[in-house]
Amino acid sequence: MLFVFFILIAAETVRLAEGRFDAVDAVVPCSLETCFDVSKCASSPKIYLYPIPSEQIIPTCNIRMRVERFFYQACFVYSLMSAGFQLTEDPTEACLLVPTLDATCSMNFCRQSDFDRLEAALRSLPHWNEGKNHIIFNYNNDWPNPGFDVGKAIVVRASSITQTYRPDFDVALPLTRPIIREPSPLMVHLGRLASMIEADPAQLLQPIMRGRDLLLYFRGCVHKFGSPGVCEDRINIFRDHFPPPVDQTDVVILAMCCGNHFGPPRTLSHCEGCYDNFRNVNGSNVSCTAAWPDVSFDEGMRRARFAFAPRGCGSLSYRLLEAIGAGSVPVLTGRGTFVPFAGEGHLGQLWARCVIHTPEDQLPQLISSLRAISDAEYHTRLLACAQIAALQSHSTQVMTEQTICIILYRIVNFLKRERKGELPVWLSTAGSALRADLGPHSETMRVPYSRVLMSQCSRVGVPLVHP
Repeated sequence: MLFVFFILIAAETVRLAEGRFDAVDAVVPCSLETCFDVSKCASSPKIYLYPIPSEQIIPTCNIRMRVERFFYQACFVYSLMSAGFQLTEDPTEACLLVPTLDATCSMNFCRQSDFDRLEAALRSLPHWNEGKNHIIFNYNNDWPNPGFDVGKAIVVRASSITQTYRPDFDVALPLTRPIIREPSPLMVHLGRLASMIEADPAQLLQPIMRGRDLLLYFRGCVHKFGSPGVCEDRINIFRDHFPPPVDQTDVVILAMCCGNHFGPPRTLSHCEGCYDNFRNVNGSNVSCTAAWPDVSFDEGMRRARFAFAPRGCGSLSYRLLEAIGAGSVPVLTGRGTFVPFAGEGHLGQLWARCVIHTPEDQLPQLISSLRAISDAEYHTRLLACAQIAALQSHSTQVMTEQTICIILYRIVNFLKRERKGELPVWLSTAGSALRADLGPHSETMRVPYSRVLMSQCSRVGVPLVHP
């Protein structure tokens, strides 16, 4: 009975995928000038959270309190409530407005009726105004589009592609999950040191680089669903460019045959007839990858200089953050992919320095290109990765703060241009009327909110003002 249930879920996922993976819906071109009322943010950066629908559980970032597909919106809302941003109960004075209804469609569980319901719910919000100044979290699904009309709202996603992402308007996050490998304490320590002191990168990174005898490593899943377009990108990457085994001793590429690989559409040759990487041969289960050398995930990530991170069923994979946490430079590739945060601000530049983004048509030269990277470039990339790890960028709570800070960073720069370099009042000494306590025991110690906000955003890698 359980097996039948999963078959039905898979069939529903496939049905939803049709027309969503292959076709890229048009998006409304947006910028702060055309889809956002910056004047609402001139006097303060206050955030309005819509009332939480009564049918939803109280927001939490405790995964034990929620099924994973319901976790993300609950954690986004909880993080906004607890992070220390200025909240307001008056939507008319808000700079940013955040619907609390679950629009994530995480784990691909939204059906057409859900999309219709979401559109209707958003349009019925009393202050929707075509979505202006609204933020929609649509996270951990595989579709290149949200699947419903977001109007002029800022969309926060981890699965946008180059055709659907609106630069300097939407926010492109890395892909994480509530239970993901924590970054190496050593990597975190080195990242913090790099942010505090000037040091020779080669010397600073020496502890994390010991034993890195593999050039490139991948051990992960290749999925296949019944409809072309759902997960075929990763299949195509391995079939066309890395048919295992790769005949180089310091390159380990192990594509595991996860899920059902019976029948059409086409899969990798070594996966045909496999289920969860096993094939029945004369009544015995035989590993579908037994013919090739296997290096365990933890060992491979510990030994690899570079970690291959091809797009999954969506445009990103968890491998980016897993590689960074393990001290390996990630190599991202796949149709429509781009690096999280799209090079924007200090945080975006850290990601751009850390991740090697390789277009698919350059994959035939990938291994030779990696061998040609100088020690100086490698150290620069690994140092940026360490700084990302030190920010705890795998945390949904940290990513929520980074999202708000990135949007405020854009607003600050927009207002500075409009005012010939003058900072908005809430970031200047004139903004000292906006004050905040430093903690529960600091009844008499109060500081300008501008200092609190700048410190908060700098702590998550998004300084609002260039030094």
